[in-house]
Amino acid sequence: MAGVTDRMLVGGGDRGVDARTESTVAETERWFVRQGLPHFIAEYTATGNVLPRSVPVLALAFLFSVTTTVSPARPLSQTLLAVLGTFLVLVGVWAAVNLARGRPPLARPATVGPVEVGVFLFVPAVIDLLVGTPEAAVATVLVNAAQLAAIYYATSYGLLPMAVWSVVQVGRRVDLARRLVVRTFPLLLLAVTFLIFNATAWDSLTSTSVLRYLLLLLLFLAVTLLTLYRGVTGEFERLPAVDTPEEIRDLAANSPVADIASTTELRPDAVPPLSPAERRNVLVMATFTTFVYVMGVTLGVLGFFLLFGVLAIPTDVIVELVGRPTTPLFTVTLSREPITVTGELVRISGFLSVFSALYFAVHAITDRTFREGLDNHIAGRVRAALAVRAVYWNVRDRQQDSVDDAR
Repeated sequence: MAGVTDRMLVGGGDRGVDARTESTVAETERWFVRQGLPHFIAEYTATGNVLPRSVPVLALAFLFSVTTTVSPARPLSQTLLAVLGTFLVLVGVWAAVNLARGRPPLARPATVGPVEVGVFLFVPAVIDLLVGTPEAAVATVLVNAAQLAAIYYATSYGLLPMAVWSVVQVGRRVDLARRLVVRTFPLLLLAVTFLIFNATAWDSLTSTSVLRYLLLLLLFLAVTLLTLYRGVTGEFERLPAVDTPEEIRDLAANSPVADIASTTELRPDAVPPLSPAERRNVLVMATFTTFVYVMGVTLGVLGFFLLFGVLAIPTDVIVELVGRPTTPLFTVTLSREPITVTGELVRISGFLSVFSALYFAVHAITDRTFREGLDNHIAGRVRAALAVRAVYWNVRDRQQDSVDDAR
């Protein structure tokens, strides 16, 4: 985040801004990222903030892309040479860009622009052309573009720290997940029972290719996310207000700006209204937190269906349901009786689980008791972030006043 600090601080340390204040601002920006609200950082940009944080993951994705572009039919020596050459090109471009910007050759880039993005997108495709597979070049560019988009948006909205925080909160608020299960699972079990013993469902889900099966699961998960987002949008269309300096100080007490908030006069006029990107970030955070709750319950349901299938549906019955030999994954012995988990059982259990996730999502946004409990939990987090944001902008405003006075 050192690069973020250089760009975020108005005036900078070389203009006499207090070093302690600079450190607090930098730590506050890191705090926003950990809270899953990185768009609260002032002047948050793709080239200056998002992509530089993505560099380690992009580098790994780049090397993986290079490795997969080399044909398996090629000798191992050619594969190794292609990967080594590409790695040297990557390091060379990295060092050249840093030197041109006056930075150490191997330092993480402070900004990532068109040159770096172009290398990520097109160099593996060039290797496809060099090894004589031009038909794969376009596919490689498209796959790399999809990887870049996924990594960019995951980093832009801080999905990884957001997921970590949400998982911790699920562990602390198990009562909400238990309430969701108790109110929905019995009826859900009745609804899916016909699928568990339906031969057509078993044959359809187990005979399709792995890719089509995964796309089917992703389709259900996407609909689940969209359902949650629509529900959260209605709940958080008007964000909770944080108005008075006293309230701001109380809410920011456990944040990096706690000391500054307690000793500084806070000016409401220094805090700009939330931008569309910031509001969208809040909605994404609220949706993702609810989604983690739903997925936590869904994983439990997956375990139940696997256990139920192992105990209630012997392997010979599965053979009759699918009309062909099964694919055993592993076998355990219970009281001298072998119990086999098959690939077919895993597939049907996975589908029933994502189907259940959609059912849980609908219930999560319509059940008032669950919704109020979770919304209050999320609203408290949002109000704390808004309070920290208010202090953060007051500090920046004061820095700008210092620069103006110096001029």
